[in-house]
Amino acid sequence: MNLKVRSMDEAEKLADVFARCPRTVFVATTTGKYNLNLALIAESYSALEATIENTIRPMESVKEMDVSLGSSPAYPEFVDFKLEPTRKVTPCGKVCTECYIYGRKCSGCLATVYFMGLKGSRK
Repeated sequence: MNLKVRSMDEAEKLADVFARCPRTVFVATTTGKYNLNLALIAESYSALEATIENTIRPMESVKEMDVSLGSSPAYPEFVDFKLEPTRKVTPCGKVCTECYIYGRKCSGCLATVYFMGLKGSRK
């Protein structure tokens, strides 16, 4: 995903925000039309869609997006995320239980106690 952000300072700030997101595999500031590049991973298409539409698109500093969706990566086949979901507020500042699509299209943030797991229900 490529994002066009207002300024390079804002791109750097957003890079720091996305670096804390458990769905982020890669984040870098870049030059050209888009100044922030992200690679995200999710357990389902709807979880990825929820992240894009309800977290990234509403950000005031994001002016334009170029999104490419793909299937499972050829390499690496497995990415080990070490998560200890003890927080109630996501790394990007949202509260899952206050979101309309939580439990419908989204299983919650992996970094919170509200994450419902891959099957969509809390343990």
